[in-house]
Amino acid sequence: MNLNNNFYSSSGIKKIKYFIVLLSFFPSLSSSEMLFDGIASFIYRDLMEASGAELQFKNVKYSDYQVSFQYQYWRVKDKSVCANYKNNLLDYSKCTVEAKQFFTDTCTYLQSSQSSDKRKIQLKNMYCNAAMNFKPIIASISASNENETELSKAKSKCNSMILQAMNSKSASDISKRDISCKKYKEMRNH
Repeated sequence: MNLNNNFYSSSGIKKIKYFIVLLSFFPSLSSSEMLFDGIASFIYRDLMEASGAELQFKNVKYSDYQVSFQYQYWRVKDKSVCANYKNNLLDYSKCTVEAKQFFTDTCTYLQSSQSSDKRKIQLKNMYCNAAMNFKPIIASISASNENETELSKAKSKCNSMILQAMNSKSASDISKRDISCKKYKEMRNH
């Protein structure tokens, strides 16, 4: 079916909605009119799905977390990711790390399957975009220890730089990570 671009515009969608609402007010419609109603409804659902205009909610069991998120126009809404854990910072942080991994794993899987199905391509693009752009919240809570040794400080610095390098992927942060971790390993081996 070849439809012009005006049909897919927001005014075209509004016209279809108006037709559907208008038809519902006439219960004595003939079967041909009901057929038109069904076709219009089908076209409307197809348009909404193809454009991704309707806000969608997903809740996926991944690892030990229920990773929830919303997407619209085939884009994950970053602020919605793991919203079900926002009242507990540590769980929220762990969930966002798992969500990032879920997006990455899903992207990898969808990239490995060669499909020309438009919906699969849109999902692949959405998950790969989220895998590249979603930034998990990194949080930890630990007791303060005034007698912290130099070795534990070096270990902490190495771990912090690993996380920073993972998030930014910048050459500068990767270099800082390598230096910090090398210092920690030298201290640990002596």
